[in-house]
Amino acid sequence: MNYQRSLFTGTPKQENFAKPESFYPINELGPAAQPFEFLGGAPLTLPREFEHEGRPFIAEHFLASTDTAALLVLKGCRVRLEHHRLTGDRALVV
Repeated sequence: MNYQRSLFTGTPKQENFAKPESFYPINELGPAAQPFEFLGGAPLTLPREFEHEGRPFIAEHFLASTDTAALLVLKGCRVRLEHHRLTGDRALVV
């Protein structure tokens, strides 16, 4: 339970997020017999800047400051944006 409590403390998690078995017991799930593959859609790009609650943000600075590992945008069951920052990419997912 200590690991779950630590998720929202603001400390970096990317090195441990992919290995929860080092924190608590897990059960491994096998792959689906017929995996679902999202189709690609019209590609989007991240805006350079955006505004939230009246405050301006630079997208890359925001993603870095929040330790965002990946950003996935789906619209109509199609992948519009897939942005990996701290760990692998789709080619590394098994």
